[in-house]
Amino acid sequence: MRPCAQEPWKGAVAVAALLATCIAVYVAFGNPWFVLLAAVVLLLSVSRFFAVTSYHLTAEAATVRSLWFTDRRPWSDFRASFSDAEGVLLSPSRRATRLAATRGLYLRCNGNHEAVVAFAQRHIARAQGEADAQGTRDAGRS
Repeated sequence: MRPCAQEPWKGAVAVAALLATCIAVYVAFGNPWFVLLAAVVLLLSVSRFFAVTSYHLTAEAATVRSLWFTDRRPWSDFRASFSDAEGVLLSPSRRATRLAATRGLYLRCNGNHEAVVAFAQRHIARAQGEADAQGTRDAGRS
């Protein structure tokens, strides 16, 4: 999935902002190396929007693979999922917080939003049930 392909107007705005910033850097400093540095920093910061990202959900884990990284996390890492119009945030905390957005894993949906939400909720609940059962067994041994 490539987010800029789903919303081309946002891609056009991002490219225009990148070009405007590079022009402003050149006008301000007059040094092409600064322009190159600004372009590289800006491209790296928005690369997740332009690069192809794939999502793979299995019974064991959720995996997000992008241009620069692969993030694979077992369902036991998550306590809740929060849905919005574009995707699902798998969160390590039970409440929606600003920190959850940086510590969690965001899955963009492409026409399969309900299926992704149901799959995530089912596997998070199963993983939490297994963790609770393990905790009960461990508590019984003490």
